[in-house]
Amino acid sequence: MHKFSIKDWAVDDQPRQKLLNKGADTLSDSELLAILINNGTSDHTALDIAKNLLQTVENSLHRLAGMSVKEMVNLKIKGLGEAKAIALTAAL
Repeated sequence: MHKFSIKDWAVDDQPRQKLLNKGADTLSDSELLAILINNGTSDHTALDIAKNLLQTVENSLHRLAGMSVKEMVNLKIKGLGEAKAIALTAAL
């Protein structure tokens, strides 16, 4: 099952374009994380991965920021491997 890529969305709905056009304060935590995650898988967008990740930490960026790379990878979220966990850890 192939989902539409974020690039297929209306420009105003794409997190990067939304940030450029409206500012970072208009984005949800999921959208901000999706920008850091950068890309998804064949069946999950970066936004899907971000939402799944936030759900596992009860929507707490504070809790997510306190996690190590290993802890994030151990969550076994499809599309969130070591490289993306490193990027998130560095940014948070």
